[in-house]
Amino acid sequence: MHSLLSSVMTKALDDEIFPGAVLLVSHKGNILYHEPFGVADLDTQDKISHESFFDLASLTKPLATALSFMKLVETGLVSLETKVCEIIDDFRVSDKSRISIDHLLRHTSGLASHRPFFESIKCETSGWSFEKGKEVQSMIRRSIVNEKLESLPGQCQKYSDLGYMVLCWIVEEVTGRLFDEYVYGELFAPMEIGDLFFVRLPPAQKEIISSIPQSFEALHTQNFNRSVFVSTEKCPWRKKLCGERFMMIMHGLQVVLMGMPVYLVRHTLSGNS
Repeated sequence: MHSLLSSVMTKALDDEIFPGAVLLVSHKGNILYHEPFGVADLDTQDKISHESFFDLASLTKPLATALSFMKLVETGLVSLETKVCEIIDDFRVSDKSRISIDHLLRHTSGLASHRPFFESIKCETSGWSFEKGKEVQSMIRRSIVNEKLESLPGQCQKYSDLGYMVLCWIVEEVTGRLFDEYVYGELFAPMEIGDLFFVRLPPAQKEIISSIPQSFEALHTQNFNRSVFVSTEKCPWRKKLCGERFMMIMHGLQVVLMGMPVYLVRHTLSGNS
């Protein structure tokens, strides 16, 4: 099996199916095969290793956001029928007053799939700060509030990054906690999941990272080793393949420029994957 899997992966690299990957095969908790192939970055040619981290991109939606609402519904803080305008006042005086949490979760809110908000945001990442992140976050949220609906709520289903960005906003409004703190504290920590986490924008704010696993403390400082992150996205802004170690502006995720978490990342040493 090992030689067959290795040959398949090597051929995929030769055929330029992907620049790099880590293949893990497990059965009943036992890892049968776990090997890295190729490079993590086409520019630097850094090799992918067993220690590499991958951006889970929009898998953040089911693994963090949707699960958060299962917990919020379970604890009675919201219901699926709760209207967004009952939580976020800005939605009361707009065509979005009928949108419910259920609409957002099911992608039937009528909100657009995606908007390139990064094009209108001018900032220098070298001078980034928590305050700057909050400022940009507010700009993006105002833009979503001002967006015209493409259809009436419940009328049709259309995948929407904007809708899940609103869900993240709701979690913070309802709980009074930063989104990643709620996710880790209420979901990942109780399940003892330590290798699934958000990466914060530098510089780290020590007063707001108390919920992050200590084993990944180095990743939440300004000096963390960026080479452990795999470049996984063709950035429409920079016109190149990059990843969370470069992307500081909107990435099509619901967690966008909070001045806190940005990417939900999975470590390749996870079992049962």
